[in-house]
Amino acid sequence: MTNEQINNTFMYHKPTGDQPARYEELRADARVLAHSIQDNCPESREKALALTNLQ
Repeated sequence: MTNEQINNTFMYHKPTGDQPARYEELRADARVLAHSIQDNCPESREKALALTNLQ
C-alpha cells in the first residue's frame, strides 16, 4: 500500500448525492437483522461474532 493509499483510506469522505439516504436505509435494515439475531439466537460466541460483523 502506498502512502497516498493509506492517507486516502484514513481520510473522511463526505457522502454525495443520494448516499446519505442509501446509508440510512442500510442502517435500518442492519438494525432489523441485529434485533432478529438478538431475539432468535442463544447467547454464544457465534452470536457475538454475528453482531460484531454486522456492525
